[in-house]
Amino acid sequence: MRRYYKAISIGSIVFITAALIVGFVLYAFAVRPAMKEILDLERQIAEMRDITKAREILLPLTVRISEKIDSHVPAELRLEDMSRIPKYKIGTIPSVIAGIAEKHGLTLTSVVPNVSTIEKGTERVMVSLSLKGLFSSFRAFLLDLGRHSALESIQEISIMREGRQKNLAINVWMAVE
Repeated sequence: MRRYYKAISIGSIVFITAALIVGFVLYAFAVRPAMKEILDLERQIAEMRDITKAREILLPLTVRISEKIDSHVPAELRLEDMSRIPKYKIGTIPSVIAGIAEKHGLTLTSVVPNVSTIEKGTERVMVSLSLKGLFSSFRAFLLDLGRHSALESIQEISIMREGRQKNLAINVWMAVE
């Protein structure tokens, strides 16, 4: 059996080769960079969509938090020279602390200077405080209490929740002379 092949003319081969070269050049210099740019844009759009979703979720939370924070918290507390309370003025401690609590909308339920620390003849006295109020007000109260020149240290803080308000108990050491 004999096979017969049709001869392809040289013009046809040149035309097919030229068409393939033009197609490759068109793909390499036009289509491929455009597809790469489209993929980059789609990636950027997906990132922006994720950022927008995160902001939509976080915006109400940040608004609520900023509403709860009434006062600005300074980066550094201004500390004055420590002055001691004379022993005969220890009775004024409850009124000073009550004034600070009232300023911040807290209810002062008790202020008890620890008598046993006074009797030992130490240069400081422990005072136990009990307050009721909102936590943001309690934070502002602590900042103001920390500015009091006779406050030596805070020993213990306990917070218990009762509904929307919190019961706050603090033991502080005040400097006396």
